Amino acid sequence: MVELDGDLAGVIAWFPVTEGDERARRFVSLTAPRVPPWRWPALLRHLRAAGHVSPHPPPRALYVDALAVAPEFRRRGVATALLAAAEHAAKAGGFEGLALDTGLHNDAARSLYEALGFRQ
Repeated sequence: MVELDGDLAGVIAWFPVTEGDERARRFVSLTAPRVPPWRWPALLRHLRAAGHVSPHPPPRALYVDALAVAPEFRRRGVATALLAAAEHAAKAGGFEGLALDTGLHNDAARSLYEALGFRQ
């Protein structure tokens, strides 16, 4: 979390890649009971499709699951600072590096990640 001028500027969430499958199962177990039965077919289609397009990061990496910066704080180094904190956590935890993904059309995020040395 980064605060600027007393306001929340950005947040990041990460976890070890090895925890990904268990986290996904937990998400489904918490979500599915709250979905009305008539929406289960759509939920199953969504989960099946997501399984086919989900990235497969290296197992010894720390996975950045979410990175968000408030619009009024963008282009002020907040995302860079958050990713630096994640890199520090990865090194401190003995991980081989960071892994992350973003949408193909998220040009701003892709530019940032490439400028920081991330590669496809």
